[in-house]
Amino acid sequence: MLLKLGFLFVLILFLLIFGIVAMVFLFIRKRFRRWHHMRYAVPHSHFSWDDYDRDGDDYGGRD
Repeated sequence: MLLKLGFLFVLILFLLIFGIVAMVFLFIRKRFRRWHHMRYAVPHSHFSWDDYDRDGDDYGGRD
């Protein structure tokens, strides 16, 4: 019983840590890709964060 409980606890802990690491990795990758693309893109005069990712590809508005 105790062994089963311990195994379950370790499994939940592992999944929690893995989930947090995956979320952080994806967030950083997305931000980096967006920043990386912004370096080369020339923003329009009406540039804003709201219409930046209009077509939903993480690279920005009208490419």
